[in-house]
Amino acid sequence: MPRRSPVHPALLLALCALLVAAVGLALPRGASAHAFLARAFPAAGSVVGADAGQVRLTFTEGVAVQPDRVSVTDGNGRRVDARDARTLPGDPATVVVSLPRLADGVYTVDYTVVSDDGHPSSGSYRFGVGVATAAVAGGTATAATLGGTTLLEAAGRWLLFVALALLIGPAALLALALPPPWRAGDGDAHAPADAVALGAARAVRIGRLALALALVGLVVGLVAVAGAGGGLTARALEETFAERYGGLWLLRVGLLLLPALAFDRLAGWPATDRRAVAGWWLVLASGAMLLLATALAGHAATTDPVALSVLVDWVHLAATALWLGGLFGLALLPRPLARSLGAAEAGAFLATVAPRFSTLAFVCVEALVVTGLYQGWAHVATPAALGATAYGRALLAKLALVVPLLGLAAANHYVALPRLRRPAGEGAAAAFAGFRRTVWGEAALGVAVLLAAGLLTALPPARQPAAAAQAPAPTTTAAASVTLAANAGPTLVTLTVAPPGGGPAALTATLQDPVGKAVTDAAVTLRLTPPGGAPRDVPLTPGGGRFAGSADLSAPGPWRIEARVTPAGAAPATAAFALTLPAGGARPLLAWTDAAMNRLTSLRERQMVSSGGPSVAATYEYVAPDRLHLATDQGETIAIGKRRYDRTTGQPWDESAWPEDAGYRWPRYDLAGTASEVTLLGEEDVAGQPCWIVAYLDGQTGARYIVWIGERDHLLHRQQMMATGHYMESTFDDFDAPLVIQPPT
Repeated sequence: MPRRSPVHPALLLALCALLVAAVGLALPRGASAHAFLARAFPAAGSVVGADAGQVRLTFTEGVAVQPDRVSVTDGNGRRVDARDARTLPGDPATVVVSLPRLADGVYTVDYTVVSDDGHPSSGSYRFGVGVATAAVAGGTATAATLGGTTLLEAAGRWLLFVALALLIGPAALLALALPPPWRAGDGDAHAPADAVALGAARAVRIGRLALALALVGLVVGLVAVAGAGGGLTARALEETFAERYGGLWLLRVGLLLLPALAFDRLAGWPATDRRAVAGWWLVLASGAMLLLATALAGHAATTDPVALSVLVDWVHLAATALWLGGLFGLALLPRPLARSLGAAEAGAFLATVAPRFSTLAFVCVEALVVTGLYQGWAHVATPAALGATAYGRALLAKLALVVPLLGLAAANHYVALPRLRRPAGEGAAAAFAGFRRTVWGEAALGVAVLLAAGLLTALPPARQPAAAAQAPAPTTTAAASVTLAANAGPTLVTLTVAPPGGGPAALTATLQDPVGKAVTDAAVTLRLTPPGGAPRDVPLTPGGGRFAGSADLSAPGPWRIEARVTPAGAAPATAAFALTLPAGGARPLLAWTDAAMNRLTSLRERQMVSSGGPSVAATYEYVAPDRLHLATDQGETIAIGKRRYDRTTGQPWDESAWPEDAGYRWPRYDLAGTASEVTLLGEEDVAGQPCWIVAYLDGQTGARYIVWIGERDHLLHRQQMMATGHYMESTFDDFDAPLVIQPPT
């Protein structure tokens, strides 16, 4: 029976990998690994009252924190916090630490947390109490992303990657590439039997070395995580083992026992024993479980969709271990083979083994290409981020090492291997030496590739905006007041809270009718609902064209405020406001949103517009750089460059020139350029996406906006606009979706 071609399983795996990549690319990009500081109270550079009560830090993902790893020190370096840092129940992304009543002065907050993917994040910032704002100038939050801790973590991961390759690769070489041991004694195949026995002995020796290296790598990684920010102590270790990272660490140490037991048995079994085959498959199975636990302890564990990201990372790690580990095993085999069999017989044997390994390596390279593309898409925001971030530069270094590695593999396959197949005596010794040199060259480059991979997995992915590579996401600055707008039927209600920092606050409302005329003859009552408390009513007193009152807003957290407005001779209506106290400024968020929105290539906006009565719905589809599709109940408009097409529902299309000479262009977002009174109101999920809620006044139109900005992608997910007689609500989705806008036929 003819031998089946080894290409078919390779093509099958390639198709499966492409299917996985296609599914991943069809899904929205998810969160990036590593926790960045998203919001802080007291804010960086702000001045607060003596009774702030606590420091509250909100990160971009869930974190674990040890009670002593968030500190607040005064100007003399003396700690003033209660050393009780903890995450909030139900909100693992927010860390709080208690404060006593503070004396006037400048205070420094230092923090170290561990993200859900096991990476430490550290940073610091300053705030003031009872001092001039200038006294805390330079209080911008900072975070360390590349330093001693990161390098120590990278070293631990590199040692672990090398160990897993040494554990899995030689075992796979023995089980999949060498001639089956139970056939080695057939006929006159005495030399292969000796070779297989020698290979098995070398694989046991390499495997035991791999177990030792894996344990060292895990210990180094544990020291980096547990010792980050405050030194390695017994308490720090105890608390680390109580966290997710510690559980995965113990799991991996436990899994090392399986191959250790297998190696003890394999050392005593003949290579031709069928039990040896089962033993090597046990080594491979335990290696696969170790790779899965390693994927769960890395970036994939916090990259949506998590299940797909972990699967892709596991395949990537497995392909790396099989290919590079197999190279290590193949590189260590020629010399003892030559001593045992002679160069000619050893070369003939390797000429049988190498093609089998080449098939395995080919499949692994296919898997690495496809899974690498998925990981690059998931972790690198733009091509520019490759050179602008440490993660991007490490990825480029890894790719630069892979290119010559593939070149050596090609030279080995197409040059060195054919020479081994020549009859004995025709330069057998030279061919054998040449093959050995190229394999060792591949193995050495493989070690360097794993070094780059260790650094890559210890760095934060390049999914944050460029500014976030230098600072830990947006921190707020204290706001003197916050002004919000909402409609009570046709009446525009503008409410000002001063100050929004907790405690007694002045509440002022102004009313306008749909044509902009001030409404002064009305009754206005505010219903204030504190977080977790009962609502209370506060009547506002008219005077000077405004309605004023005051209330105690000292409870921190989300408040709901309802303004019940009863104009003279009209029915009452209610305007609703949501505000998280204390509130602060958030101008950097708008700049990041502008950058994120202007990078898009397509977008869909669903809009509802009213003047206090019935709403009109419209759907806008944008495709960069010059295409628009607008659909309403009354008709449609398509714009493509300098041409436009319009029709009323049920009527034919009319074609005309776009009114602007340059033609239609993708809308350019410049929220930060025209905004004032920018205030961070709180956080809320929009269609499952965690968002910051930001209010601002647009200086060009005089309209007041509230926008919901994605904490992960910094894109607009929802927008509310309130202007005189014009109230608009928009939701945004289908970011970078394959939208198609064509001229009507």
